[in-house]
Amino acid sequence: MTGPEPMPTTATATAPTAGKAAPMGGTMARGRMRECIDNCRDCETICEETISHCLNKGGAHAQPDFVLLLADCAVICRTSARFMIHGSLHHVHTCGACAKVCDACADDCESLMGATGGGREDDIMRKCADMCRTCAKSCAKMAATAGGGSA
Repeated sequence: MTGPEPMPTTATATAPTAGKAAPMGGTMARGRMRECIDNCRDCETICEETISHCLNKGGAHAQPDFVLLLADCAVICRTSARFMIHGSLHHVHTCGACAKVCDACADDCESLMGATGGGREDDIMRKCADMCRTCAKSCAKMAATAGGGSA
């Protein structure tokens, strides 16, 4: 990768498809989209880092279903960011799915935060849970806004 990708312009964000225009346009909408892209990228990164942490930690942290959920979360975050970056009118769908997967991942991270022993909270699991929640909220707003709802 050679640097940040350009944001979709109002022209690409309102390009017609099947006779309809996407309701993304204006500075505020582009700002929300940029924030969502950044949240998705940050969430992808922390989920990937958390996979390594969990595999090294072992035990409950390394359960296959949980590690796969972290991987799924990273992939859907990357996919959602890419859809928004290239101005896809279908980002509403990926953002909706991303919100659900991020919430599920945050739930599982939170359930494992206290599994470090000694009554200490696992800081990496906390960071992952917090970022997943942030991304889920951002993607849910983007999906609702792009879908014609209100966020």
